[in-house]
Amino acid sequence: MNADGTPVGYPIQHDHRIWLLSVSPNGQQVLFYSNGLYAADTSTGAYQRVHHRKGVPKSIVYHPTGNVVAISRNSGSIEIYDWANGRITQSAQLDAELSCVAFSPDGRTVAVGAFDRTIHFRNVATGTKEGPAITCQKPVGRIQWSRSNCILVADSEGSVRLYDAVTRRPIGKGLPTDTVNASATWSNDERSIFTASADAGIQSWKSPIVVD
Repeated sequence: MNADGTPVGYPIQHDHRIWLLSVSPNGQQVLFYSNGLYAADTSTGAYQRVHHRKGVPKSIVYHPTGNVVAISRNSGSIEIYDWANGRITQSAQLDAELSCVAFSPDGRTVAVGAFDRTIHFRNVATGTKEGPAITCQKPVGRIQWSRSNCILVADSEGSVRLYDAVTRRPIGKGLPTDTVNASATWSNDERSIFTASADAGIQSWKSPIVVD
């Protein structure tokens, strides 16, 4: 979007409802899920369907390189998917209903949030488990992994908390919000956290972590 609110490039029009989307790190492509998985060019609006097995994913997130994406499903499966070549490079089955995924800044690890109040970690190259899971207080709704190795968690009941991705321990007591938050995200410099609440409000918070 331009500064005056007008769109950049061409709009992407589709015949069916779009459930999920993820933007590539270079901003040149969008993957979205509708009645299938599609790859769209952000400059032209043109898109094509890419090969993908049946089943509606719960979340889709690009790898930092843009070459693959992580896909989680309600059924408990997590896939590292090479969308350009239409193949799954790694997969794992977890004993939980999954809600969200996030890659580590170096792209070596994927974090998987679940409705059983846990965040699991898998090696991107091998698919194997990496260390203990994080146990949260509420079912996990959204997660985001910062460059400073902190994981921002918005749970299904609206609380927002931070966890150390290395020690897997909580940082502080969470943001002192008095509303039910649907989502949370870092600012680009990671010095602030923005929360979006169910009462249509957006709040900005100073991050409790120190950013070099």
